[in-house]
Amino acid sequence: MEWNRRNIIVAVVILILGFGGGGAMYLYQKGGTQGGMAFMWFRLEKWADGLDGVMTEMTPMEIREAKKKAEKVAEIALQKYPELRIEDKPVPREQNGFYAMLELAEDPRLGGLRKIDFYKLLSGDPVDLDQLRKELEPFEEIGLEIERVAAMPERSSSDVPAGYEGMVPAGQVKAMVEYLLSKALLSAGNEDEAFRYVYLAMNLSDHLRYIESPNLLSETVLILCRLNIMDSVIKDIFPQLGNSANLEKWSRLIEPRRDIISQRHAELLKGELAFFNDYGCVLVFNMVPDPKELILARHKMVHTVVAELEGMDLKHFSHWIDSPPGTFSRGLSAEGAAIIGMFGSQTWARGVIRPLVGENLYEAALDLLIREKAGEDLSRLSETYVLNPYTEKPFKYDPATRTLEEVSESEGGEIEPLKLPW
Repeated sequence: MEWNRRNIIVAVVILILGFGGGGAMYLYQKGGTQGGMAFMWFRLEKWADGLDGVMTEMTPMEIREAKKKAEKVAEIALQKYPELRIEDKPVPREQNGFYAMLELAEDPRLGGLRKIDFYKLLSGDPVDLDQLRKELEPFEEIGLEIERVAAMPERSSSDVPAGYEGMVPAGQVKAMVEYLLSKALLSAGNEDEAFRYVYLAMNLSDHLRYIESPNLLSETVLILCRLNIMDSVIKDIFPQLGNSANLEKWSRLIEPRRDIISQRHAELLKGELAFFNDYGCVLVFNMVPDPKELILARHKMVHTVVAELEGMDLKHFSHWIDSPPGTFSRGLSAEGAAIIGMFGSQTWARGVIRPLVGENLYEAALDLLIREKAGEDLSRLSETYVLNPYTEKPFKYDPATRTLEEVSESEGGEIEPLKLPW
């Protein structure tokens, strides 16, 4: 890789997944990513301008030497903060769903599948199943590969394909999930087959959920996949199945995650640090005059924030303000301080509340359908039995329109109303 100015900017974007993953969610909430990403790129371009004249291309030998130095410094830091060390839990490669997913993402056949406008195809009311089936016909071969990878029961990030540098291929994973959901919809005349495809989609997303070193980007892709799956089940597949479906079985498949959100966030920050140690430390040896001090400061920063998160409940997490990066940049060079100042996950932490509430909203809808099938009269209800985890109050329900009402920003984040499928 040529370590030129633009590659430095790309690498910094990779390093700052506190902005990259959560920032994408934040910018979306603020009115779309296109303008926000352009602004971020402009800022990074301006920052990189200040490096002109000191940046030099690294030779392969220099990269190897920098890697050795970086590993040595990172090991010193991990000995000081042993709780930040992530233990690998390798699985045989032929059983590693995470490895297989990354490998499949490089398959050129997936490029054609990505060109399908699934959003347009699945947003019809009703969905044009004949057109959807026609669009998928050329992809039966790659579809079988997607099914094979999605069915793998284990996953590990301790073994990854050559060339992987911590960036989960979001577009490719999205296409895999959308393919499986489309097949589920086309199979909705056969509940068992529809369920199988949705199970595969959920299990594929779990390849990102259960790895040893998840990071903010992988978690963002995981969240978007899960919400897509839940939305498709309630809005597209259930109307095809009708109320004769085995709702309890579906409920177990798409139930919300029960992770303690602060604890999961701490795991993500450790994963971010592992990513930094594997791929970022080499870079800083060519970016700053004090790489050792910067690496140590980065570890101290994560150590401090992880300690802050321990035992924190959702309410406190939603108002959490982490230690300012400047706290850890004292004594660093201007370049080192600038890089430390760009790390941070507070914005991402704010953004993750909304999808958490959204998952529980889908559960509330399914719970109502189960209760109605058991004989309860929903026309007498004005709220759900499932609670909003943010407010710890029921979601509002309108029996006249059979709709779970909009969730406001103060209740966890501007979520559209959800109409029951029948």
